[in-house]
Amino acid sequence: MSIYRIALRAIVETCVSQGAWIWVSSFRKGETEARLEDFKMFDEASRGVYGALTANCTWPVFPSLAVCGVCTESSFSTLCDSTSGCSYSMPSGTSIFSAAGASSEYHFTVAPSNGSSLFPDTDSRAIISIFDIMSSAKTPQETTVRAHQCGLWFCVRSYNVTVTNGVIDRVVTMEWSNSKLVPKSSARLGEYVFTDIPPQMNAKELTRYTVPADSLETLKEFMDKLTLGNASRVAGAMSYDSDWIQAIEAASQDISGWVSRLALSLTKDIQLTGTVRPNGNSEYSGTAYVMGVHVKVNWYWVAYPVSLMIFAFLYLMETGQGLTTAAQMLFCHVSRTIHAQVRDGMDVPEGLSHHVGHTEVELVRQDDGEWIFTEPRNH
Repeated sequence: MSIYRIALRAIVETCVSQGAWIWVSSFRKGETEARLEDFKMFDEASRGVYGALTANCTWPVFPSLAVCGVCTESSFSTLCDSTSGCSYSMPSGTSIFSAAGASSEYHFTVAPSNGSSLFPDTDSRAIISIFDIMSSAKTPQETTVRAHQCGLWFCVRSYNVTVTNGVIDRVVTMEWSNSKLVPKSSARLGEYVFTDIPPQMNAKELTRYTVPADSLETLKEFMDKLTLGNASRVAGAMSYDSDWIQAIEAASQDISGWVSRLALSLTKDIQLTGTVRPNGNSEYSGTAYVMGVHVKVNWYWVAYPVSLMIFAFLYLMETGQGLTTAAQMLFCHVSRTIHAQVRDGMDVPEGLSHHVGHTEVELVRQDDGEWIFTEPRNH
């Protein structure tokens, strides 16, 4: 059957290549002119009769170190003075001030939190950052104040990963945040160790999920610098202390979605760059399913494929690879008019398709024997 497939493949590829040649030739006359983007269709059709093999894979649920994050609304107190203005303060100490007399103004502030109503027991979590976000928007009619407290911390998440028809799907089944600080000793450095991981997360026996305490402290100092700054709008002009403050302010209408995306980004980074100590307990074996061929033969019809196989093989022996191959297109040129339309389309995604994909063309042989793609002469 291998010779039969090779013979059929040669015939199909030759026919497709010959079809591409005829389609763009100036000798072909029809109501529809050829376009440059048509070559994508011919290229996809000429990739052979084997196609792309796909498989389905499943794995047992497995845990991995991750970053969790959340933002919740916070209460705030208001203190106003008729001459100076109003001050709004969160329980953690973060505050924002709106001056009296101004008919319209906007203030926005982000600051590391000095206290946490969100995490009253910080000793049981590997905290990366806790920060407050406040804003006040003043108009002639009213003043709107919003306050949130956000947190990021290391956690353990379990995943259910499957591959179906070559497409991977990863679903979080559970997350766990309980950890404790194990002080530095002669045997190991200080670290946060996740404890009492539920059996549903399928953590293997003797496997430890840890975060070094010194690394966590360095990360907290880094995040404290990023989550400190102000933004304001006075007389219609916005000003920001940093790009990070500008990004947080831009996402303030969906602050919970923003912190979730930030946590996901940090999770992907640590899963790609984190250290896994090699041992048998760190591996999870999956199961792969490959599409198999089930053949049910009606022997009455066997004569047809046998005859087709014989004729295909004889055709292959007689013609070889045929008159036309896709490689011949490499030696054709493109007219200056079409080249001029490309501009910078070569180095941007879908650039060629956008600039010249719909350009009608025909393949013409010039007097010097050179073949060139040009716009149709008789349109």
